[in-house]
Amino acid sequence: MGIVSQEDRELAQFTITRVLSDRQLRRRVGLLLLMSLSSALGWWSVQTWVPQYAAQLAANAGKQSQRWASLAGLTYSAGSIAGYLALGWLVDVFGRKLIIWLYYLGALGLTLYFFLLVKDRHVLLVMAAATGFFTSGQFAWMTVYLPELFPTRVRGSAMCLVFDGSRSIAAFGPLLAGWLISSFGSIGTAAAMMSLIFVVGLIVTPFAGPETKGKPLPA
Repeated sequence: MGIVSQEDRELAQFTITRVLSDRQLRRRVGLLLLMSLSSALGWWSVQTWVPQYAAQLAANAGKQSQRWASLAGLTYSAGSIAGYLALGWLVDVFGRKLIIWLYYLGALGLTLYFFLLVKDRHVLLVMAAATGFFTSGQFAWMTVYLPELFPTRVRGSAMCLVFDGSRSIAAFGPLLAGWLISSFGSIGTAAAMMSLIFVVGLIVTPFAGPETKGKPLPA
């Protein structure tokens, strides 16, 4: 691992200062941070409990809980990969902001349906894949949309503020979900409540930045 020089640290601090001292860039970073937090906290809260919820349903039906937990995790991951790949194509066809907004909407609706209404084990596997498509697949927007919103001189630092800042906060998501489960006594109810964070993404996305489909990177 290389050692970061004092000059590099000072340059990074200078670049971050340039981002935060510019009113437009500061506002954009703040809104994108909320979007990223919505994605990260929602994902942590959902994917953490999908296998456990599947195991709970299987146990209630007298089936092998660990087997169904593994199957649910596998199908969730398969749906996630499909979601990653699809978002990259969809945003190039229909535009960044519309598809990102629809991914938040899909994540919210399917998560609520998955944890509150799905009781059949086989339906659960299908819904786990669909939920993974939207809740996990939506992370691809950060690699597509973020670089297109900042000029070259601050692009890397601005992206780090958004990407790393949201994860620092979202790390507390599983702890909050655990507290909700102990309070309500139900994995489904706790996960459904945590999924409401996707509402933040739905509200913020239209205002976070301009549509960048077909436009060059800002200089």
